[in-house]
Amino acid sequence: MARIVYQTTGSMLVGIALVGAFLPLLPSTPFLLLASVCFMRSKPEWNEKLLRSPLFGRTLLDWQTHRCVRTRTKALAIGSMVVVGGASLLLATIPVFAKAAMIATMSGAAVWIVRLPSDADTRRMTPCLE
Repeated sequence: MARIVYQTTGSMLVGIALVGAFLPLLPSTPFLLLASVCFMRSKPEWNEKLLRSPLFGRTLLDWQTHRCVRTRTKALAIGSMVVVGGASLLLATIPVFAKAAMIATMSGAAVWIVRLPSDADTRRMTPCLE
């Protein structure tokens, strides 16, 4: 029974991560890490497939082996938040408090992303591999 719960949860987390890969307000990496844990406990071959994924594999491997995120990945994440989030703020006809909430959420996510260890962090003994 626990195996089915882990498989189902892992699959849902991968789905959320897929959505997060294209939406600026939803980070995909935390959901991928949780999905990987679920798959390791239920279906290790699914975890291996996730690690070989062209979309998510490199990020997962960097985190699992070196506990860091590539600088390029950080730049893409923040850049997409600025472009898509900025366009949403300019084009959306939503209340000011909703726009303020969007700005606060994107700012918080950007700060979190910037603070993650990266391949440019010289204090780390094992940088991410290019």
